[in-house]
Amino acid sequence: MDNYDEGYLRIAEEKLEKIYNLALERARKAVPEAAYVIDARTMDDYLTKVWDYPGAWYVNFTLPDGFDSAEALIESLASDTVKYYLSKRSS
Repeated sequence: MDNYDEGYLRIAEEKLEKIYNLALERARKAVPEAAYVIDARTMDDYLTKVWDYPGAWYVNFTLPDGFDSAEALIESLASDTVKYYLSKRSS
């Protein structure tokens, strides 16, 4: 397991959680039963990493490739979530 500075990682996780919460709120307007956000990305897709003393990864939150704003990411996540739940309804 990689050694991450826990404080920096926690900050990045909190930023992603806020984005997920906003995306879920939007998705629930179309599909109220949505319980979670659908995201095919991993946490690594949201991090820039720097290896530094004393042998730990220091991370910062970043938008994944293809997104130039948090708003665009939120819209994409909400859309993917709605599509997922609508497909579950029809099956």
